[in-house]
Parts: sequence; C-alpha cells; structure tokens
Amino acid sequence: MAAEELSVSPSAMSRMLGRLRRVVGDPLLVPSGRGLTLTGRARELRPAVESALVAALACESDALALVPAGFAHRAAEVMPLTVLDIPLELPPVRVGMAWHLRADADPVHRWLRATVARIARDNREARAGAAAVAG
Repeated sequence: MAAEELSVSPSAMSRMLGRLRRVVGDPLLVPSGRGLTLTGRARELRPAVESALVAALACESDALALVPAGFAHRAAEVMPLTVLDIPLELPPVRVGMAWHLRADADPVHRWLRATVARIARDNREARAGAAAVAG
C-alpha cells in the first residue's frame, strides 16, 4: 500500500492525493481490475507529481524537504508549507542521463534524449543570461 511505503496513515495519503487532484484537475488514478491505473495526465505529470508528493508529505508531518526554489514557492501557493532559503552556498548538482544500450538506437528514445538535452541547455543559457543581467 502506498501509505505504508511513505510511512503515513491511509487518511493522510488520501488527503495528499486529494490535494494533488485539485491542483492538477485530474483524478490521477482510476480503477482498473483489482487495482488502480495512472491516467494519461498522471503519466505525463509523473515526475512533477512525485515531487509534489514530497511537498504533500511535508505538510502532513514534521519532515523537511530540499527541493528547487521555484517548485517550493509554487507548492506553497496551494499547500500549507513554509519555504526557507538555505543559509549556505550549495555546490552545483550535475545532472546526467543513462540508458540501456538496446535503447540507444530507438528513434523515440533518441528524440527524448535530444529534447531533454535541448531543454537543459536552454535552461542553462537562460540562467547564465539572467546572471549576466543581474551582475
């Protein structure tokens, strides 16, 4: 059960899921056979939803979460979170991609890798441009 895996009560898990459903305007999970299946929107939002679960978990406990500032501020708009700046300089985080060799030539996988690389490069250039303007 998801609540057990996250070490929260089933009612806390239900409240977290309810918040996420309201935020994204989608049921996220639908009955399927003897279980639940992600909706198309949930699959599309899965990385963001996993991050949002971290924020929702923090709302239901005394837990702390270290997340990107932009995400933290957006989450605080819809969840009872306190956002604090980290009082120290953190080293940059290196992000990379890895894939199985058999996916190397797959056209969809190649497109995905190229798209992720382009977005990362565009974001890096935008941050560098913003830093140059601010400096």
